[in-house]
Amino acid sequence: MDRSEAEAIYDAGREVVVEVLLAMDRRIQQLEARVEKLERQLAKNSRNSSLPPSSDPPGKRQSPRGKDRSGRSQGAQPGHEGRGRDLLPACAVDEVIEHWPKPAAADTSSQSMSANPRVSRRATRWKSCRRSRSG
Repeated sequence: MDRSEAEAIYDAGREVVVEVLLAMDRRIQQLEARVEKLERQLAKNSRNSSLPPSSDPPGKRQSPRGKDRSGRSQGAQPGHEGRGRDLLPACAVDEVIEHWPKPAAADTSSQSMSANPRVSRRATRWKSCRRSRSG
């Protein structure tokens, strides 16, 4: 509405002005209710509703969990001695097999192992390698 329309309503008399104001107030209340509903929908994500994680907006990645309610991070705590298997010393290894990732276009289907694997007394060390990003 521009100024000339507003002045025409004012000149039409008190009842017309009151009706226009009431109609505008109803419309404002409808729009406020709609905005509130849309804001509630926008605030929903997979962490505060039953929505699946795939429905989360792509721009909003969830930050990794840091500490829980007790103040501790997940996993082993500082000072924990750990439980792992030590590697054999290099002099006790018969063969080192390096595994390099396949290029993206290569076939990634896995080959099944034979039903009767051959038993050997060779110590083999498996080494996982990473390709550099440049090539």
